[in-house]
Amino acid sequence: METLQVVSFTVDRLMSKSNFRHELGSAGTWRRFREWDRAVQLAARLVRPETWPAPATWGGWEFGVGVCVPAGSRLDVGNTGKSLLDALEGVLYENDRQVRVFLSHREPVVVATVTVSALPAPARTSELWAPLLRGPGT
Repeated sequence: METLQVVSFTVDRLMSKSNFRHELGSAGTWRRFREWDRAVQLAARLVRPETWPAPATWGGWEFGVGVCVPAGSRLDVGNTGKSLLDALEGVLYENDRQVRVFLSHREPVVVATVTVSALPAPARTSELWAPLLRGPGT
């Protein structure tokens, strides 16, 4: 039986697509999002262990994603999710439809920490949730 998989990594900054809507979709804003997406994807690839589910099997897995937002960030904690979930598509899971649990919280940390958990479907929500609650450094 396959077991719980967990990866954690940090990102220098978070972005919110909510902010993009307020800037009326300028080309410079989209460029910054693409650059940010690539940085998040690279960070995730660098920590993804060999034991992480293979892309061909992702359809049989469910995922949990958590983000710890630095206390000093001006971003709304709830607005970080969509950007992050979209950035991780094709790197840690096929589509964000597979994310069963998402947790975003604010802590006194310097950089944002992202944690992703994976279990074969059907997964119990509590099993996906537990690693996300531990937070950075625990």
